[in-house]
Amino acid sequence: MRYDIAIVGSGPAGLAAAVNAKIRNKNIIVFGNDNISAKLVKAPSIDNYLGINNISGLNLKINLKNI
Repeated sequence: MRYDIAIVGSGPAGLAAAVNAKIRNKNIIVFGNDNISAKLVKAPSIDNYLGINNISGLNLKINLKNI
């Protein structure tokens, strides 16, 4: 299959890029792992991610996987 965009990384930035690409009807492939981001999971608190306040990294990972 041919892709318009290849996204390297499945963390929050990569997933945001994937959402934006799909909104624009692009064929995408995301290279990453199922854990989304090891650094994200270790974060005790995230206070500034796209309007989400005071969430742990683990809970943000769970929310991102459920999208």
